[in-house]
Amino acid sequence: MQEANFTRFEFPDGFRAAATLRGFNFGHGRQPQTQAQMADRARLTSTLECMLADLKLVPTPQSGCPAPRAARADVESIVLNVLRELETRGIL
Repeated sequence: MQEANFTRFEFPDGFRAAATLRGFNFGHGRQPQTQAQMADRARLTSTLECMLADLKLVPTPQSGCPAPRAARADVESIVLNVLRELETRGIL
């Protein structure tokens, strides 16, 4: 799953955005919101939507999502397997 930093978003925007993506509508929160707050909310919603899409809980957004980051252990395992295969083939 993607890493996300939710600490800069105001509470409870993260919960409200995630609930909205799952089909619940709790409104838009406090009114009025500043342009910066609305932009933060849009970025948060996009990040959450991509995380839920990675879990196959919602469709991938039409705007697309960044490729999920592999866990360090997965990367190390892949590198070791490639090195073993190169040794087997006599390349290393």
